[in-house]
Amino acid sequence: MEPGITAFAYGMEDYIREVAKKDTESDIGIWSKKEGERIVTYLTATRYPEKLSSLTDAMYPADFVLLPAVKPDRNMAEVMVAASLSGKPALVYAPDGSDMDTFRNYARAAGLKVSSVLQGSPMEVQAQVLEMKSPKPEGPTTVIVDHFFTVRSVGTVALGFVLRGTLRRHQRLKVSHVKREVQVRSIQVHDIDQEEVPPGTRVGVALKNIETEELRRGALLTEGDVEYAVEFSDIRYHPAVRERLRDGQEVFAMESMQYQRGFFSGSVRLDREIAVVKRKVLFGHPNMSPRVAGTLDLGHAPALSLD
Repeated sequence: MEPGITAFAYGMEDYIREVAKKDTESDIGIWSKKEGERIVTYLTATRYPEKLSSLTDAMYPADFVLLPAVKPDRNMAEVMVAASLSGKPALVYAPDGSDMDTFRNYARAAGLKVSSVLQGSPMEVQAQVLEMKSPKPEGPTTVIVDHFFTVRSVGTVALGFVLRGTLRRHQRLKVSHVKREVQVRSIQVHDIDQEEVPPGTRVGVALKNIETEELRRGALLTEGDVEYAVEFSDIRYHPAVRERLRDGQEVFAMESMQYQRGFFSGSVRLDREIAVVKRKVLFGHPNMSPRVAGTLDLGHAPALSLD
């Protein structure tokens, strides 16, 4: 199996229904299609714009964002800002007659990099997406959990994305927040048992030494150390955001499919620590415009580490 490709798609509902099959739907939708030894997975924010975490959770595991070449409305502009702050380049679907000049102007204002312009029928566009290189970084095996449940005679099963490294059966992994090791009993991809799975793939993993109620969305299963953060002093605003945080104002950190409340008082301190994969995490507030306002940067400050 080759490394998979994962894209967050917005405004592309008809395209997705034609080229992929629905795997999961909650406040995020997950669709996929296997072609040869490669799988392309699309994520959608099914409860956005009402629920901001639907957007940031669905976008997090993606390699790219897939957008139509249209003049963005307010919601799509917010999606573009979130993608820019997340470092997600854009694949732009531009059928004949699309106004790419207008789209590029809005992308430039959002700070969004346009990686490729895709043209043709939905199946032709799908073929172009499958040719993209997965930019997953090398490193210790890390899986992010998006859903979880109990299966009779199997036990705890987690669904999630391999963010980096290779996931192997019988592998021992640390679990963020629970702060102990679990063992991978078995791995499935599209209901087929696997011995190992490359990055960019959504998997179903049966786990030993953990109960279902101990898991949460955004839990990390990793070979490496899990870092945590609870306070951020380096606050960086997107150029489109005019408002600034006021002393005592509520704020939300959005990182690795977590949405955690905190308050601003010179720095941002969260109510509860979050596991961090990157040194920058998104922040925002429902009353700001756009609601994804910028990043909280750990800089060189040490994060808490799971021993």
